[in-house]
Amino acid sequence: MWPLDPPILSDAGITLRAPEDTDITAITHACADPDIARFTRVPEPYEESDAREYLALTRQQWAEGSGAHFVVSDLTGLLGVCSIFHLDQTPAQGELGYWMAPWARGRGAAAQAVRLLSDWGHREIGLDRIYAMIEEVNSASIRVAVAAGFQPTADVENSELKGTMRQLRRYEHRV
Repeated sequence: MWPLDPPILSDAGITLRAPEDTDITAITHACADPDIARFTRVPEPYEESDAREYLALTRQQWAEGSGAHFVVSDLTGLLGVCSIFHLDQTPAQGELGYWMAPWARGRGAAAQAVRLLSDWGHREIGLDRIYAMIEEVNSASIRVAVAAGFQPTADVENSELKGTMRQLRRYEHRV
């Protein structure tokens, strides 16, 4: 059953919580990073108005039960974003997406956040399968997914991202 409000998920010093208006500046600053722009669907260049649109989208998708978007934070502030979207009930699956701000990389927080959110997705919203579509050259994202228990599959699809065709491999996490 879909929760009325987004939960707060915490483990070992990191917290996943619903994005708030107070996150707009940090999200805008983080999404100016070339690697986030290169490997994700965020607009380029990324402006404050894009962060506001993102927050509106997160609230809309939560209300519809079609997406669960969380800010990853610790005592220092925003570290990144971790989300499950494209939620389907038949089969019970969703797509995982995440990015970490440049100042938060290399600390293990991304894998920890992905594990937290995946466990919640399986346990609380009944997903049998959570998948991430990752470009082979994005070795950092692959390391995060594998560290969080995702396994590569043989499924590779061509996908257009910002005017360029990319080959994305599917990584899956199952109950």
